[in-house]
Amino acid sequence: MRHKTIWAVSASCALTATLVATDHSSAAIAWWLSTLLLFPAMMLTRSCKYLAIKTFVWLTWITQEVTILVFYLNPENYAYQAHRPYAFTGWDSYHVLIRLGIFLLIILIFSKTIEIIINSTSARKYLSIGDRQIITNTYDNINNKPKITSQLASILIIVIIALMVPVNQWMFEQGIGMTGVEPPRLRYRISGIMSYFRALVVPAVLSILYLQTSRRSLPIIFCLGLYSAFAGISSVSKAVAVFPMIVPMTFAYKEKRWMQFYLALIFCAIGVSLAVGSRSLVYVVTADITKSDTSMGIASTIFYSVQDMEWKQALTIIQEFVARLESFRALWLSSQVNPESLGGGWAVWKKAFNWNLVDLGLDALHLEVLGHTVPQGFYNVSAGMLAHLLWAMGESWMFLLPFALLTVTFLCLEETAIRVIQHKYKIHPVYTNILVVLLAASFFVGPGYPLYNNIFIFIVSLSLIPKRIGALTRILRICGLSHGNITAK
Repeated sequence: MRHKTIWAVSASCALTATLVATDHSSAAIAWWLSTLLLFPAMMLTRSCKYLAIKTFVWLTWITQEVTILVFYLNPENYAYQAHRPYAFTGWDSYHVLIRLGIFLLIILIFSKTIEIIINSTSARKYLSIGDRQIITNTYDNINNKPKITSQLASILIIVIIALMVPVNQWMFEQGIGMTGVEPPRLRYRISGIMSYFRALVVPAVLSILYLQTSRRSLPIIFCLGLYSAFAGISSVSKAVAVFPMIVPMTFAYKEKRWMQFYLALIFCAIGVSLAVGSRSLVYVVTADITKSDTSMGIASTIFYSVQDMEWKQALTIIQEFVARLESFRALWLSSQVNPESLGGGWAVWKKAFNWNLVDLGLDALHLEVLGHTVPQGFYNVSAGMLAHLLWAMGESWMFLLPFALLTVTFLCLEETAIRVIQHKYKIHPVYTNILVVLLAASFFVGPGYPLYNNIFIFIVSLSLIPKRIGALTRILRICGLSHGNITAK
């Protein structure tokens, strides 16, 4: 810990000196404000039992630390001076960052109160399950003979990818699952089912199978990277291009397998760049409605996307990914919103609770935040919890309390339910911890989203059902999800 502290202080001083020497003192001031105002909350997470709360706090800190520097170092990229002027002095960031810092402290106070209440009940054992270890190389091994061998898992990964290639091609040709494009109306809601299947189910299955492999194989990383890039182009979605690589990249980093890590990172960069580049080849805007034109075919789309790809843009993948979660620029614009034009602060709170409860008006929202409208099917403003908070705080700072209560209720209840399920079915903590982190990140970037709320309801309901489903336990063991089936590779 001491060495990490010395390294962090040294890096901060070096960064500050570099910024000042290059005449970017305003960026240095803004960065230090971000660090100091969010630092108390980060320190308090050390005593927090909830991994979901820790994830939320750390996502806030990471996104602001990275994007505030990019924002200040590239003032020419700020395209909203006429609508929302920004002077780019260091202290201009204070009124955004102080709100975030107070909000995080209130969240931690509320979550600590819940901890105290739960510790007085029989449910206290669930708080300590898996909260100390997210990912590690060694695990207590109950069953030394995994149900799925490394070779079988690798073969299944290749088979699934081979099956999904024609599925992605067919979805591309039919215009199914494309970001910002209204899908065709097919029977039995096939469009929606296929979209979520590709975006969520397939990456989850591939990730689970990857964890059953030796995690040393470069060819498997290569296959996953090629598939993620192909899926990203066929869906013109950056998220679809990244999801299959999250678990391989995370484990490679944690296990210090740098060749696998950098290969996965490179494929993420290429996949995101190709997904963005393919949009200009596919999108057709008519009367402010975005449609897709896939007449050139997937092969030609891939060829021209690769040909037109900006390799410099691919190098900024980390910054773009972080900004995708939340950026300082988006929060600054959100802090200038007049909530009365959106129906008031409570309408914004209802939107963060459930998107279906209230319609803020897509055009009104974009006019208020950006100063212009966007074609139908696009949502170009931040949809994160922090943005919703700042929208509502334009009416009153008292909205810090209901938004903090909403955040703590969702994250703590969700994680407690996951821990109950983990204990009930003896699922290994590595899987439940990954699920907790991913769901906390989903809430961070899209609170109230119908899919997230449905998953939340399902998890809470499953935790309340008595363990009488022997088949479910057997399926989990066969799939290698039960406790002890991950061994050091």
